[in-house]
Amino acid sequence: MRTVICGIGNKMKGDDGVGSTIATELGKEIKHEDIMILDCASAPENFTGKVSKFNPDHVVIIDAVKMGRDPGYVNRVEPDNIHGLLFSTHQVPLRMLIKYIQKELPNTKISFIGIEPKHTNFGADMSEEVTQAMDELKTSLLGFLKGL
Repeated sequence: MRTVICGIGNKMKGDDGVGSTIATELGKEIKHEDIMILDCASAPENFTGKVSKFNPDHVVIIDAVKMGRDPGYVNRVEPDNIHGLLFSTHQVPLRMLIKYIQKELPNTKISFIGIEPKHTNFGADMSEEVTQAMDELKTSLLGFLKGL
């Protein structure tokens, strides 16, 4: 199964960098021709062409989003349920990014994993809660990707 992992976030803004950091770390450990891991930073829209050309069966998007939960809370959200549920800290709303991928790749499954941030201040370190959630999620994703 051709799979793309898109990690989104600004590593200089504390917990906001969680998706980007996960992608960077997974990219160091996973090297497989059917797996593309992208650190999309704060501009995932700049990577849509790469994703389309790769023509994946599954796209997993990981980002810090404000869901009104405790910091470090991890939630997998189906694309159809994303409207109004999440607030991203990036310029392009997640629902627009997902709609674009759905239009370009109608047969591709899309999963979104959101992690509740504690703080997204410029220059802040990642919080303990989000770091722990990130480590647990990274372990789960490594198991999933190595099983492909």
